[in-house]
Amino acid sequence: MSAAWLCVLWLGLAAPAPAQDARGEALELVERGDALRREARASEGRPRLELRARAVSVYRAVRERFPRERERAATAAFRAGELLRSDGDEVGARVEFEAARELADDAGLAARAGLELAHLERRAGLAAEALASYLAVAAGAATPRAERDRGRLWVGRSQLELGRLDEAAATLHALAREARDPCLRIAAHDERALVWIAAGDLEAAAGELDLCRRALRARAEERTPAGERVRSALRGLRAVARLARAVAERDGGIVVER
Repeated sequence: MSAAWLCVLWLGLAAPAPAQDARGEALELVERGDALRREARASEGRPRLELRARAVSVYRAVRERFPRERERAATAAFRAGELLRSDGDEVGARVEFEAARELADDAGLAARAGLELAHLERRAGLAAEALASYLAVAAGAATPRAERDRGRLWVGRSQLELGRLDEAAATLHALAREARDPCLRIAAHDERALVWIAAGDLEAAAGELDLCRRALRARAEERTPAGERVRSALRGLRAVARLARAVAERDGGIVVER
């Protein structure tokens, strides 16, 4: 092999691969944004807000500087959206979550971004639009089971909010039977009890809560972190207090808040 070819080969091996450089630099930016977000958590007042704003700028730079690094850009956009949403900038949050959904090759991340967009619509009072967005996540063929089940829960909640009680009851009944996460099953039972309360069937609501406790009793008795999650979810059933108030109103009694 000639000296010239050896020189070309050496230069080719020594030169950094552009794609690898871009991937590494994009990751560094994501990690820098993460570090600023962690620092912001430990701060208060104006310094906290400034750190969060800097983190958003760094996250946005990933998409602007490395548009071909789709997964890094999607992750950064999602994290920027979380910061903006919690700071009350719903317009900015929507832009970031939409970017995350469009860029994500990971179906789970795309679904989580879709759920966040649906939440923004719901909080803006766009109940019908939010329901359509939740349905899109719940029906996604490539959507992981966990995100599909969360989408189904919010479909049921949105149907309840829109007064579509029969649809809500059916959605939540199926989720209570099929969800893999026991806490989602509890949430489905809880929401279904709220459907019965809204329909004025307080006996059915009480029966739903009893069914929930019986169905999850074995999981709640586990002395594990998972068991504690289930016990906490059962303690947090919203329909319990709502049912007590509804029964008191029906019977003309007085509800004692606990």
